[in-house]
Amino acid sequence: MVFGQVVIGPPGSGKTTYCNGMSQFLSLIGRLCADEGREGWESEERKVAVVNLDPANDVLPYECAINIENLIKLSDVMSEHSLGPNGGLVYCLDYLEKNIDWLEEKLEPLIEDHYLLFDFPGQVELFFLHSNTRNIINKLIKKLNLRLTAVHLIDAHLCCDPGKYVSALLLSLSTMLHMELPHINVLSKIDLIENYGNLAFNLNFYTDVEDLSYLQRHLDQDPRSAKYRKLTKELCDVIDDFGLVNFTTLDIQDKESVGNLVKLIDKSNGYIFSSIDSSVCCLALAQRAASCGSRRRREGTEGEENHARLLCSPAMASSRAFALLLPLLLLASAASCAHSEAEAVLTLDAGNFTEVVGAHDFIVVEFYAPWCGHCNQLAPEYEEAAAALRSHDPPIVLAKVDASADRNRDLAGKHDVQGYPTIRILRGRGASSHDYAGPRDAAGIVAYLKRQAGPASVEIATSPPVGVFPELSGGEFESFMAVAEKMRGDYDFRHTTDAGVLPRGDRTARGPLVRLFKPFDELFVDSQEFDRDALEKFIEASGFPTVVTFDTGPANQKYLLKYFDNAGTKAMLFLSFSDDRAEAFRTQFHEAAKQYSANNISFLIGDVTASQGALQYFGLKESDVPLIFILASKSKYIKPTVEPDQVLPYLKEYTDGTLAPHVKSEPIPEVNDQPVKTVVADNLREVVFNSGKNVLLEFYAPWCGHCHKLAPILEEVAVSLKDDEDVVIAKMDGTANDVPSDFAVEGYPSMYFYSSGGNLLPYDGRTAEEIIDFITKNKGSRPGEATTTESVKDELGSWELQVRRCSAADSLRT
Repeated sequence: MVFGQVVIGPPGSGKTTYCNGMSQFLSLIGRLCADEGREGWESEERKVAVVNLDPANDVLPYECAINIENLIKLSDVMSEHSLGPNGGLVYCLDYLEKNIDWLEEKLEPLIEDHYLLFDFPGQVELFFLHSNTRNIINKLIKKLNLRLTAVHLIDAHLCCDPGKYVSALLLSLSTMLHMELPHINVLSKIDLIENYGNLAFNLNFYTDVEDLSYLQRHLDQDPRSAKYRKLTKELCDVIDDFGLVNFTTLDIQDKESVGNLVKLIDKSNGYIFSSIDSSVCCLALAQRAASCGSRRRREGTEGEENHARLLCSPAMASSRAFALLLPLLLLASAASCAHSEAEAVLTLDAGNFTEVVGAHDFIVVEFYAPWCGHCNQLAPEYEEAAAALRSHDPPIVLAKVDASADRNRDLAGKHDVQGYPTIRILRGRGASSHDYAGPRDAAGIVAYLKRQAGPASVEIATSPPVGVFPELSGGEFESFMAVAEKMRGDYDFRHTTDAGVLPRGDRTARGPLVRLFKPFDELFVDSQEFDRDALEKFIEASGFPTVVTFDTGPANQKYLLKYFDNAGTKAMLFLSFSDDRAEAFRTQFHEAAKQYSANNISFLIGDVTASQGALQYFGLKESDVPLIFILASKSKYIKPTVEPDQVLPYLKEYTDGTLAPHVKSEPIPEVNDQPVKTVVADNLREVVFNSGKNVLLEFYAPWCGHCHKLAPILEEVAVSLKDDEDVVIAKMDGTANDVPSDFAVEGYPSMYFYSSGGNLLPYDGRTAEEIIDFITKNKGSRPGEATTTESVKDELGSWELQVRRCSAADSLRT
């Protein structure tokens, strides 16, 4: 099974930027994939392939695995057939559909180990009028067994204009119904929305698509939409009647925002590994993939407003849109009716949910949407499982809720439904709610729920237990059962009164005790502490390897997440597991873990093949393997091409405090005579902190589009202030140099100002005038210079600003 995204949206919505940022994010966090030939999930490092199917996109910021330009060029089509850009794009997609074998052949080598991102053109009629795009996707799904989610981007600034917002809703609804894929609507560039003024309502109104009648008063204030008031009202009613459209928000430069969207996409297409936010490592990798930070200038989006007005125009409003929606409305209604015919699965809604759940100690509820393809695939399996579980003693009840219906939205929100289908296990008459994490076929559902419906720990006769008790009662047993209930999702708990059923018949064990059996380190470890918090900590600590292994084995995934979530110092050894010295390295590293883990150091050994994402993120070179990498809170240490007998001495040097931290730095430039000075890690303190000057320092990334836009502005500032010897404008590549902990750089570009008086200030201005004004007001005095009164300083600053800007303009012209 191969997973991926179909990235669509109108021109200027940010599709190409999205594909670039998302591909970096997914590449660095790694993916998991399903292997239908085996039971469960197979773990492996997943590469990401971006497929450009937009013939008009001739400037690609991402590495393109497949490019439609190798099949057909838009410029050639326009020239040979006398077509404009729109007609040319339709022709190109028609041509691709007729030559779909070309694309299938290109995709064949990628589907074994790649996650796919399809970057489509922005011409909207391709997604709700013409059938070629849908046909292309459906053919690929059928031929290559793909599971794809449509990610439909809409520029968030359309929310600031009620007419444009209604147009965006209509476009989203039409596209959802036409494409017939799991679908997520995204308000992109949400970090820029405040640049367009205040919203008429809070943001939730626009993301949840609440009662559109509230927009009418604001629509009437616009002469364009007021003229077609009745038509606009009818369109709003159509959107409300469907009740399908809502939005999630996205700042492609913010790691948490991208991570939340990935979880929604993973849920929508069945890609279950969506807990990326539980790993500090994964979030850190996501931060690197996030393009450019949260304080940004708006990207140029010429043509967006014209496009939005076109959607609002009377020609679109009317017959064409409604004629498209009406037959699909009937189709959706038919699907909904068919879905409701099931008998074994209870149908719940906001009216009866509390009553029904309150009558059951254990009940399973599926939150679905009638238009969701994966929900429709699950429906017969879920129904079959429900029928089988009715005969269980006691019966296990399966129910469903149409979470897309207006009346059930609050109910879905209460149960944190972020994608379809979402299945919740409710216990204690609704007192607790847990994710269903079992199989999706009928037999698997039945087996999983039978285990979940029973007690958290069961008495056994032959299988290895955890708890050994003289009798199955008393305070120790109750504490054990309480902890078992809390941790049952992560551990299989068992208990017994007969120590003879322990492996090898260990009758010497005397209860009450908890014995934790381990597939690593020592075979088991015992505890007789039954305070609930202490018992939970014992299981967590003892159930964690002394040395975590970073490889492709699925059994290690949960340990990796916990390892990188730990805030302490991390010691990592990366090597090739096929190295003849691998066993010697393991022996030495395990010994180091035994000796130094008490120093709040956790240990990891990683195979270089499986650890490519980690090596890339931490800036480590594969040519330096085998290497030791120690990551502390404010420093890091690297020992390249290490030998087995050097492992213990190196760790001892670290714990003794005699190791010098490693600082990644570009070479100090021999010539540095440009207006904007180049700073590297090795000379940052000399240039910034020890120069006695006022320094404005920009941290940038070479791939950052916002950094490219800021570059000429900083150049203008530097030229303007060239006669002030006490001011330095500088820049540092944050991807090629370690950024000192003095600077909280969370995205690019980030700017800091260090005054000659010793004040370090973050700054986010984006115009030359703003930056010069900020420097003038915050710079320190020259040595021996008398302090000027504030009014005189302001006057002089204003005069200097004008003179320097004129001088800069003249210099740049020459």
